[in-house]
Amino acid sequence: MFKFFQSVSFFSLISGILVFIYFTGGGKILDPTYIEWLFEGDSTTHWLGWQFFRYSPLLQWPLGTNISYGLDISSSVVFTSTITIFALFFKIFNDFLPNSFQYSGLWILICFALQSFFSCKILMLFSESKYLAFIGSLFFAVAPVFLWRLQYHYALSAHWIILASFYLYLVSYKNTSYWCILLCISSLIEPYLLAMAYPIFLADLIQRIFCKESKQVIAYRFIFISTVLFFVMWAAGYFMLESGTGASGFGHLRTNLLSFIDPDEMWSNVIQNQTGGTGDYEGFAFFGLGMLILLILSISQLFYHKTIYFKLNFYPLVILLVLFFFFALSNNVGIGSLEFFSYKVPFIFEKLTLTLRSSGRFIWPVYYFLYIYIFFIIFKHYNIKISSIICTILLLIQFADSYKVWIFYIDKFSNAPSWSSPLQNPVWEKFASQYNKIIWVNLPRNSKVKWFPLCQFAATHKMSINHNYQGRNDPKKIELAAANITLTVENNSYDPNSLYIFEDDILWMKALNQLSKHDESGIIDGYRYLAPGFKVH
Repeated sequence: MFKFFQSVSFFSLISGILVFIYFTGGGKILDPTYIEWLFEGDSTTHWLGWQFFRYSPLLQWPLGTNISYGLDISSSVVFTSTITIFALFFKIFNDFLPNSFQYSGLWILICFALQSFFSCKILMLFSESKYLAFIGSLFFAVAPVFLWRLQYHYALSAHWIILASFYLYLVSYKNTSYWCILLCISSLIEPYLLAMAYPIFLADLIQRIFCKESKQVIAYRFIFISTVLFFVMWAAGYFMLESGTGASGFGHLRTNLLSFIDPDEMWSNVIQNQTGGTGDYEGFAFFGLGMLILLILSISQLFYHKTIYFKLNFYPLVILLVLFFFFALSNNVGIGSLEFFSYKVPFIFEKLTLTLRSSGRFIWPVYYFLYIYIFFIIFKHYNIKISSIICTILLLIQFADSYKVWIFYIDKFSNAPSWSSPLQNPVWEKFASQYNKIIWVNLPRNSKVKWFPLCQFAATHKMSINHNYQGRNDPKKIELAAANITLTVENNSYDPNSLYIFEDDILWMKALNQLSKHDESGIIDGYRYLAPGFKVH
């Protein structure tokens, strides 16, 4: 253990932590009560998913069930990208946690540390120089494709899952537990990361055939790990949606053929932004100026030596990455603003494209493999001294060229504007004391319309709400819930334990026309409400 604290792997962890501290303006987001920085974009629903989940029963099945956030259309905490593994852990200690508690800051710190750690472990396979492995790992810690995800979607910041998968592939560990643990953890972070790591695991099984390992052992490893993974996914709540695991977006949420050299609007002061499709942000994969120069140097060495240095057991991984690349491009292939060509998705792949609609994200494994391969070529063809000088200078160039990004993130994480709920009327507190549910009329839906203040109020007061915003919803449940709410209003049969908030004009007028003498209605803070039996209390 003491040797680890003296190793380059340990110092790579520390460097990742230091990058995080600088990047977040001193690490303010580690304060678990500092929540305002989460109240923007998708991170709002990620936090809300946790706020509702923390008050759900500790012992339930599936463990990830999150009924209070959506009621009839609810499912699992998995589908709110709430970092399931953290949600399950901190839920155990919920009685000791403050009401305004977030763990996203700690999660981002871990992602920085492990991003640096696993990249360092990989680079140590190709160089005897600890300094080269260390300096190379810093390129991964500030890789634009990694940093880009820190804008709103923090579960997807776990790119270290991809790096750890590559490491296990490269070292060919025979211990089954490593792959089992990694895949189970990835399933408890984000489904997309599992969809990348599991195929790499399958490629690893194929390479073991090339390495003449026992086919019985390989089959056992596949069956055992897949069975354990299935059970973990079942416990997390992956299979709670009877339908609705698919969504539109494939062909739009893609990567662009120019993605490696497209800095978007703020990732380079030297390279010009390339105009692309409106959904190409999902496939953002800019290399960074320093890495692009390293790419040019490595290509020149490949041409000079006329060899690609691939061993036979590398080919399963390379073939998989080629498939990832074409999937990331989608069926609408774009080069800049030009739609290069399109094709119809074969029928057998339609369900896959609906489930993994944001195909542009699958450029990440390709991106990191190219990063690794570039360093492999540099380390192989330049001596340690020259490699160290080149990598150090280009790392500084990478930093300097993207300084606008640092300014943006430091401000985002450390200077988030204060937030106060628009629900200021004292009657809201009376509602919270009388009702345990909030019903959005006429339909619960996967929507953001005036949703956050009401959901935040419900979560804070340990109420349930039939409205949510999550990555996947079951359309059959939504349709049935909408029909039931409409019947409730038409039949004037309101649940006495529920507060009704009306968005639909027609149903609002119908509710007013048949209002019971014991019910109260009105408009407060911009919300139209009907409070069943409120006048009686």
